[in-house]
Amino acid sequence: MTGNSNIATGAWPSTLRTMALVGFAFYCMWNLAWLSHGQLAPSILHELTGIPAPTTGMTRSFWSLMQADIIGSLRLNPMTVPMIMLLALTAGHLACRAIQGRSIALGRGLALAWILALSGAWMIKMAMVAVSIS
Repeated sequence: MTGNSNIATGAWPSTLRTMALVGFAFYCMWNLAWLSHGQLAPSILHELTGIPAPTTGMTRSFWSLMQADIIGSLRLNPMTVPMIMLLALTAGHLACRAIQGRSIALGRGLALAWILALSGAWMIKMAMVAVSIS
C-alpha cells in the first residue's frame, strides 16, 4: 500500500457502512422496545455510561417551548432551538441534493456545523450537570 492510497477504495467504506447499519438497527430496536411500553426511550449513552448525551432533555425542552415556557425549555436543554434550526437546514440541503440527483451527503460545512453544535451542546450539558451537583 502506498502513502497516496485513497482510503475510500479500501475496506473502510464497507466496514463503516456495516457498522453504521448495525448501530442504526440497534438504535431502532432500542427505541421500539421503549415505545412498545408506552415510553420515550432514554439516551443510550446515558443509560450505558451515565454520561448525558448532548441531546438529553431536548424532547421535553421542545414541548416546553411549544407551551411558551422559554425558561423551562432553556433549563432542560439550551441547544434545542439551534439544533432544530441546524436539523432543518440539513434536511433542506439533503432534499435539494436528492432532487438534483446528486449523492445524499453532508458537505464539509454542514458536517463541521454538526460537530461544533454537538460538541458545544455536550459541553453545556456537562456544565449543567456540574452545576446541579454542586
